[in-house]
Amino acid sequence: MEDSYVSVGFNAICRSGFNSHSAIFFLPFMKIFYYRQLLVHGCLILMSFNLTASPFQYLDELRGPILFFWVSCGVSLVALVEIRQLLLSDAEPSYFIQYCCPWLLPALILNSDNSNLNWVAQVACHPLAVLIKNHFVPIFSLCMGWHCSKRCDWERGGLVLQTSILHLAEIAENERDELIKKHMVSIVSYILALASSVSDPPVPLFTKDVVAHAIQTVVDGFLEKEDYAASGVVLDKINIFRPDRVFMFILEMHYQIAAAVHPRHRCHRLAGVEVLINILGPRASVSSTFNYLCNLTGQFIGCQALQDQCCCIISALLQTFKSKPSKVIAILLGEQLQFLVSKLVASCIAVDTAGKLSSIRSSEVLSLLHQLTVDSDPALQDYVRELEPFPQIGIFDGIREFHQELWHACSPRDHLLKFAKRSCFLPPRLLSCSVQALHKQLMSRESFWKGNKAARDTIEDAYWYHDAEIVDAVWTLVRMCGSDDANSIRPLVSDFVSRIGIGDPCRVVLHLPRDSSHMKNCRLVTNDSPTEINFKMDSVRSEELLITILKLLKKYLIDDSVKTVDMASQALRVCL
Repeated sequence: MEDSYVSVGFNAICRSGFNSHSAIFFLPFMKIFYYRQLLVHGCLILMSFNLTASPFQYLDELRGPILFFWVSCGVSLVALVEIRQLLLSDAEPSYFIQYCCPWLLPALILNSDNSNLNWVAQVACHPLAVLIKNHFVPIFSLCMGWHCSKRCDWERGGLVLQTSILHLAEIAENERDELIKKHMVSIVSYILALASSVSDPPVPLFTKDVVAHAIQTVVDGFLEKEDYAASGVVLDKINIFRPDRVFMFILEMHYQIAAAVHPRHRCHRLAGVEVLINILGPRASVSSTFNYLCNLTGQFIGCQALQDQCCCIISALLQTFKSKPSKVIAILLGEQLQFLVSKLVASCIAVDTAGKLSSIRSSEVLSLLHQLTVDSDPALQDYVRELEPFPQIGIFDGIREFHQELWHACSPRDHLLKFAKRSCFLPPRLLSCSVQALHKQLMSRESFWKGNKAARDTIEDAYWYHDAEIVDAVWTLVRMCGSDDANSIRPLVSDFVSRIGIGDPCRVVLHLPRDSSHMKNCRLVTNDSPTEINFKMDSVRSEELLITILKLLKKYLIDDSVKTVDMASQALRVCL
């Protein structure tokens, strides 16, 4: 019988194509075959191998559902401890139980399993009341989600919040309320992590509507239904969603998304982002919030499994921008526009074996492309103009015609000068996308001029080397090549340098910048590290120095690495 269960689990994993969680329903039966651990572990290795992750990384994402199923099925907790090596490597029973407490305690409390609660406290070597207080945030958050879910047994969540938690933690109502106030920000962050992208998620995950309702209940109080905003936006009279706190909510979600080992897990984390945008409403248009959410979501547009979800998130952000236009947001969105559009365009193109391009229609992707280009705010048109040319494919005809109209209305000289001014403060990924787009645009214009003598004769700025401002702009880009992240732009910038350097066809010379005064405030040091910054204190006031430092730090707030974003935000808080 035991081997039969293992075989069923093995087949479920193989047949699912790694697109379902069949293994979850199989794991609770381990009490019957826990002595078959090696065979079960083989199934998990097979599953994790195809996900390029260890079994422990994969199971960590499923820890909550596994433990809730375990308790619901009435499986012995002693058996759980005995098979702990499958869930956590080299863990003593006490540490393992404490590791499971954030999920195990709420499950046991909701099932009114007092005997197992006492057993858990005994193994964890803590009094039960202390254990409940130490894990107040996950217990309260999960029970609030249960209370708002309107399941057939939803009353159990309210019962725990009103009565059981007081008895188990040995506290009075006013002490419970103080704990809620003290941990309010952590509770909101934890509830956001319980969001799921599916319509009927396994406990302890909940639908996006339930999570939004739970946060609304916690932040705005236990109001009657008619008192809630119909849009689902929180009133937030206690100012939980201050911009700095919202940034930390997003940072926590960024860590969770980065830790997820498969798109099926990332889609749940991104569901939390969707909930956050919905409950923030107009607050999502705050510059730090908008910029971080747009950058975070844009990183996953290229993933087919997450594409539609990411497009919906960015569309929701664009709606907040349109409802409350801002010059600052237009600039922030404009700087990320090339990165977003290039990912969207790439996802619509397929290349056959003969190298011929064909289109892949996706309503969400095409809709977002139109929102970012043809239907964009007028404040974004300068940035739309700077996009690289769109492929000659039918689905892009309308966008391509609109882009070409904007493109021919502005000289390449203006493109280059505008870009050079802001290049110093662009993160490496956005800098790379923008330089590649700029190079494509300038080269395509040059081809046009070569084939059109009238245009070549009338457009003087086609001859780059005659314009000292263009020379300065190119050398500004040269200084951007000093970092370790600039490998992709060096060949393109070297091409620019070759074009400004040839001043006379009879002799080849390099035109150096006419004025390097703009380098006084901040220049790169080449002695030790190409990324080290050297400031000349005698040539700049302390206020200007601080502004330069803040601008340099700010560009790392939209880095790909969540650790880099975290460190940059900490440094900015110290400066401010």
